[in-house]
Amino acid sequence: MARAKTAPTKPPAVLLFKLEDWPLSRHLFALLPPPGAYASAPCYYYSKKHRGHAARLEALPERPVAATDERAMFALIDAALAPYFESGEADGSLEGEGTHGFHADIDVATARSALQEGGFRLLEVPELLASLTRPEAEGETLRKVVRLQKALVKARLLPARELASLVSYLASGGAPPDVDVEAGRLLGTLVIHGAIERWNAVHERALALVLRVKAWPSLAPHPDGPEEAGLDRFGMLAERLYAAGFGPRDLARAAYLGATDDDLASEHHHVLGLLSRVDDEAIVIAGAGGAIDAERAYRALLVALLEQIDDSLQPSVRARVVRFLGGPGGEGVPGRIYAELASADARVFGKILAARARALIKAGDATALGELQTASRALVPDLWKKIAPRARAVLASARPASPSVPAPRRTTAAELLREAYGFDFPDEIHAVWDLAQELSPTRGCDAFWGDDSLGVGLVGPFDVLSGKYGRKRPKLPMALHWRYTMDLPELFTVAHGDSDGLHFGYWFDQELGESGWIASYYANDAYELSVPGRTLFEALRDELESRFAGALDGVEDEPDELAAHAKNLTALTRLREKLMTYGTGDRPEIGVTYTQIHDLRGLRRRLAVAPSREGMGVVAPHASFSPIDGAPAALKAARRRRALVEQVIEGAAAGLGGTALWLGRELWAQGHDAEAYATLDAAYAALGRPGHRAVLAAHAENRRLPNVSLL
Repeated sequence: MARAKTAPTKPPAVLLFKLEDWPLSRHLFALLPPPGAYASAPCYYYSKKHRGHAARLEALPERPVAATDERAMFALIDAALAPYFESGEADGSLEGEGTHGFHADIDVATARSALQEGGFRLLEVPELLASLTRPEAEGETLRKVVRLQKALVKARLLPARELASLVSYLASGGAPPDVDVEAGRLLGTLVIHGAIERWNAVHERALALVLRVKAWPSLAPHPDGPEEAGLDRFGMLAERLYAAGFGPRDLARAAYLGATDDDLASEHHHVLGLLSRVDDEAIVIAGAGGAIDAERAYRALLVALLEQIDDSLQPSVRARVVRFLGGPGGEGVPGRIYAELASADARVFGKILAARARALIKAGDATALGELQTASRALVPDLWKKIAPRARAVLASARPASPSVPAPRRTTAAELLREAYGFDFPDEIHAVWDLAQELSPTRGCDAFWGDDSLGVGLVGPFDVLSGKYGRKRPKLPMALHWRYTMDLPELFTVAHGDSDGLHFGYWFDQELGESGWIASYYANDAYELSVPGRTLFEALRDELESRFAGALDGVEDEPDELAAHAKNLTALTRLREKLMTYGTGDRPEIGVTYTQIHDLRGLRRRLAVAPSREGMGVVAPHASFSPIDGAPAALKAARRRRALVEQVIEGAAAGLGGTALWLGRELWAQGHDAEAYATLDAAYAALGRPGHRAVLAAHAENRRLPNVSLL
C-alpha cells in the first residue's frame, strides 16, 4: 500500500527590516529621529515559540545601548509594525505572541545570514511592498471604464457623445475633451476609486478629470484592512497631486484637513511629520485669511493625533504639543482646542489651559478669553471654575452697560415655535427650512425624502413651520410630538429616516434650545445613539455623504446595478452643491472621507464625565459625579436596586446630580420604569435643568401614545 505524501513543513518566518524600509516610518523621523545610525540597523520580528532559531543572531556581540536610545527605537519599531499587522498581511507563522528588537552593531546582510542559518524563512519589506504596488493592466482598467460608460448612458445621466469623448481620452490620452467638468469629475471619480496602489496611465488621466474642478479625490478604504502592510497611500496620492500642480502647502493642508479616509495610518503619519514643524504651519494657518479653518486644522494637528497614534509615540507627541502651545504659535490656537486638550488629559493640558487664560487676562483680551470661557465651560467646567474669578473683570469690561441698538423682534415663525415648545430652537432651523422650501416649494417637509435623496423627512418643529400646528393645536404638550418611547428628555426629534424607526433630533445637554449636538438612533434596533453633527446642516451632510459612499461601493461590488448607483451619485452630487450654499460650505470632502474626518465621537467622549448606556455620555460638572461601586450587580436584584436608587436620589439632593443622571440613564435603558423616572427627575432637579424635568413629567404621564405624531 502506497504511503500518502505529506506536504513539506514550511520553515518558521522572521520579518527582517530597517526602519527606513517602511514608508510610514520616514515621516516619524522628524518628530522622533532614530538615535545614532540606528535607522539602518537590522530590526526583526518573529513568534516567541521560534526563539531558538534566533540563537545565532543573539550570539553576535553587541555593545550596550543607552536606555533612552532603546526606548526611542522600540517606539519607532512598534509604530512601524502596527499597520503591517492591522492590515492582515502578516505571514501566518508570525501569529501568536511575538518578540521584536534590533541589533546595534551589525548590518542587515549579517543579520540575514544568522537568521537563515538558524532555520528561519525571511520576509523582507522591500519585496513585500513591491508585490502590493504592481500597476493594474490598462486593458483591465479600460474594460471597467466601458462598463461605466454603458451604465451611465443607460441611466441617461450623461450625454452619450460627451461620455464617448471622455472614454476616448482615458484610453488614448491627449488633451482632456471640452465637455462639462462635472461629467468628467463623476466618471473620473468612479474610475480611480480605490485604485491608488495599482495606479496606471488610465488612472492618471482620470485624476486629471477630477482635478479640473479643484476637488480632492477620495480614497476608498482598502477592503482587507485599514492600509495594506503599511503602504503610504496618502504619500502615493500626494505624489499624484504634486505632479498635477498642487504645491507643498496644498499637500500639507490636505494632510491635516483630511484629503482621504480617516482609517489611513499614512495620513496620521504625514500629520506627525507636520507636527515636527508645527510653528511653521501656525504661520501658514494664520496667514491663510480664512481659507483654512483654524479650529479644524489645529484639531487634526494637536488633538486628533493623541487619540489615533500608537501609545509608544504618545509621550513624544504630547511633549511637542506642550512646547508649541507654550511658545508664540500658541497665541493663534482657538480656545476650543485648549479646552479639548484639557478634557482629554487634564493633568498635562489643564495647566496649559490655565496658563493661556492667565496670559489673556494679563493682556486684557476679552474676545479670546470669552471664546476660551465658552469652550471650557462646556468641556472642563470644573477647571474653569478655578479660573473664572480672575477672568470676571476682563470679561465684564467687554460687555456694554446697555445695548446701543434694540434687539430685533423675533420673526413670527420663531415666536410660533416658542409658543409651541416653550423655548427657542437654534436659529439654523429657519435656514434649513428655507433650503427645504427651495428644493420643494409645496412639500418642504419631504424635500430630503426619496431613494435618490437622503430618505429623511422633516418633522417636529418643521411641522410648526409648515403650518400644521396652526391648523391643529394638540391637547398634549408639543414636547411629546415625535417623541419615541426611549427618547430621553434631552432629545427633540426634527427628522425621521426611512427604516427601523431612524430619527434625528437636537440633543440639549444643559438648557433646552442651546446650540450643541444632533443625535440619532433606530427606535426598532439597538438602543445606541450616534452624533452625525453639531448642527442639523452637518447631520444632513453626514447622511448625504454616507449614502454617497455606499453608492460608490455599489459601483465596485454590484456591477449589475451600476446604472442605479450612478444615477444616485449624480442626484446626491447636485443635492450636495445646494446644501453647501446654506451650510457646511467649508467642508470640501466627500463620501467616506467626510464621514471619517468629521466623526464627533471622540469630542463627545471628552465632554462627558462618564460614558452612559445609550452612548451620549453624562455631561455634568465633575464634582457632581462619583462612580458607583458594584452598580451592575446591584441593578440585577430588585431589593438592592431599590436601595441603590434611594441612595442615589439622596445623593443628588446633596450635590451628586451627575451620578443620578448616570444611574437614571442605566435604568432608562434597562426597563424604562418608575425608578428610572424618579432617578432622572432627581438628577435634573440637582443639576438645575427645569426644562428637562418638565419633558420627563409629560413623558411619564403619556408613555403609551398610539402615534409619535400629535398633528
